[in-house]
Amino acid sequence: MEAGRVVPVLWIQGGTCTGCSVSVLNAVAPSVKDLLLEEVLPGKALSLRFQATLMAASGELALKVLKGASESSAGGYLLVVEGAVPTGEGGVYCVLGEKEEGPLPFKEWVLELSDKAMAVIALGTCSSFGGIPAAWPNPTGVKGLKELFEENGLKTPLVNVPGCPPHPDWFVGTVLKVLLYGPLSSEELDEYLRPRDFYGMRIHENCPRRGYFEEGIFASKLGEPGCLYFLGCKGPLAHADCPLRKWNNGRNWCIDAGMGCQGCTEPGFPDLFGPFYEKPSEFLKGLETFNGCFTCQTCTNVCPVVSQYDDPKAHLGLLPHQVMVLCALGQREKALEAPMVWRCVSCFQCQKFCPQKVRVGDVMVELKGLLAKRWRETAKGKPPLVAKDLL
Repeated sequence: MEAGRVVPVLWIQGGTCTGCSVSVLNAVAPSVKDLLLEEVLPGKALSLRFQATLMAASGELALKVLKGASESSAGGYLLVVEGAVPTGEGGVYCVLGEKEEGPLPFKEWVLELSDKAMAVIALGTCSSFGGIPAAWPNPTGVKGLKELFEENGLKTPLVNVPGCPPHPDWFVGTVLKVLLYGPLSSEELDEYLRPRDFYGMRIHENCPRRGYFEEGIFASKLGEPGCLYFLGCKGPLAHADCPLRKWNNGRNWCIDAGMGCQGCTEPGFPDLFGPFYEKPSEFLKGLETFNGCFTCQTCTNVCPVVSQYDDPKAHLGLLPHQVMVLCALGQREKALEAPMVWRCVSCFQCQKFCPQKVRVGDVMVELKGLLAKRWRETAKGKPPLVAKDLL
């Protein structure tokens, strides 16, 4: 095949458990064999020039391959970065090879190779956002690639494919789209540079236990039927298509196995999403949740529940922006009295379109969960008063 139709791939690994590599090796359609040996698209093929886990070479010989491939294919290769990038103490906590002055930090490889690449894919949460190595107190100064790029003025197109580990389809699909159309546009990526094709929905939207949530049926221990929200499920906060795609060739995934989603595709994982078996952090407790809200009523204007009524306030008691105002003022109990809380369908349109990025949908989920918990504990199975006309 002509050289112009072969796209070199350089895959480097820093602070990693190699789980991302293992996950991608389990790709099914196309398989890794097909990706490496066949045309992945008509007239297009990949040439994996460097991947320390898979290649036979090691040491100085392998690094010569990496250096030579980056120089001979400058501007035309795809760089995959797996694992954390420590930056503390000049990056000495993760090194790849040596130079005359001593060990060569992985950070320097990332910056040098990224500058010459056609595009960079941050594979896994550690590479995308820091992940587990960046958890408090983060003694090695781990940073995600986006932050690293911004600090060093790199303009190379970057795509984050987070997950602990990421689904092989997310990676393969992203690579194929880059080959087909070139670097992804800003419209194809969300605010965290994740492809909307795979991260454009919340776990909660397609969760098989969503019906339990709407009915206020929550499991009190693992193994019980019911929504897993109070057992630590972070589905309302996490973005990915796991419920539709599933894992292990479409056989299973976390919630089908009886475990709540842990939000591993999100920035701030694991610090902001732990403990794993406790409900998500309470947004209602911190006034910073409501910083920026100036009651523009966008959340109310885009709410599909509000649009169902000619006189929505008569039916809902409070409109979404009014619920937010009460919560910001510490009047949570008054907000809970509004039928709006129970009738919220958790579509997250309010949060998606909020010009100030206020977490309106997350607050509504927490209010609804709190209301359902009270119903379960005090009403002995009877529906809450605000929802009696719905059941």
